[in-house]
Amino acid sequence: MQNVIWVIIKGSCWRIGDGNTAKIWGDNWIPFHHDFKVLTTENSSSSNRLVKDFISRDNLSWDTNSLHSQLLSIDSNDIKQIPLLNTSNKDTLMWMYESNGIYSVKSGYKAIKGWQNQNTQPFHSSSTETMVWKKVWALHTIPRHKIILWRILQNSLPVRSELNKRGIQCSTLCPRCNAKIETITHTFMQCPKVFRIWFGSSLTIKFPEQSNLIFTDWLFDFIIHNDESALINIATILYNIWFARNIHIYEEKDTPEDEIILRADHSIMDFWKANLPNTQAHRSDPLRAPSHPSTASNRSTH
Repeated sequence: MQNVIWVIIKGSCWRIGDGNTAKIWGDNWIPFHHDFKVLTTENSSSSNRLVKDFISRDNLSWDTNSLHSQLLSIDSNDIKQIPLLNTSNKDTLMWMYESNGIYSVKSGYKAIKGWQNQNTQPFHSSSTETMVWKKVWALHTIPRHKIILWRILQNSLPVRSELNKRGIQCSTLCPRCNAKIETITHTFMQCPKVFRIWFGSSLTIKFPEQSNLIFTDWLFDFIIHNDESALINIATILYNIWFARNIHIYEEKDTPEDEIILRADHSIMDFWKANLPNTQAHRSDPLRAPSHPSTASNRSTH
């Protein structure tokens, strides 16, 4: 019985109602995160302890000021995407590995196998993974661009397929092409909307149109084999692809591919001009093509 309990605790997430039960820190309540918990370190001086403390007084929306003042943007932005459907109801636990939210022995077994597989990925040896994270967090670039790399590698972006798996009722189709299910791989590699962006950028990457390649695997390999300039470049492209996707959803505006490329280039150049002193002018150009042969100009990825 105890073995079943730990599985249910690990694989369940609070569906927020009035917010009076779910605790901000320690409890599982953010369905888009890898382990469903906030990433922000708990502030002992904060009076906010329950999720209800982040719900506005009208009980219809999140208190964005409170979220942004107390949490990292990676937490606050994801929390704002959790729908507050009925704050007169109590918080309820939902099992995240069944569409109906109810635990079953079969889905519990599948969840355990999935967790075990996550810990035995061939490219996730501790030394290699540590090296990748060090390279990501050491980048001299805009912080939110580093966060997008981290979130993609952690499979923690709220793409529609993941939202649907985690109990959020929505269409699973890509909001931009409306042709395929929106996964991380589709969003950044397979959607027709991103082909010109990659090839038109200074990276001039051309992904194979028919491939079983998983984007997170490709990105992990790219980080291992390329230098800081290439990583800065790819991070800004990824961020601007995701930003354009969100603008399309929330403001119903389409951003042309050429504009996405320009925004990516300008954002990183503006950051360097504002943050790096002239004495560091010798640093390599952040917008040049990568040196690694497998990802260089006009090459399909391996």
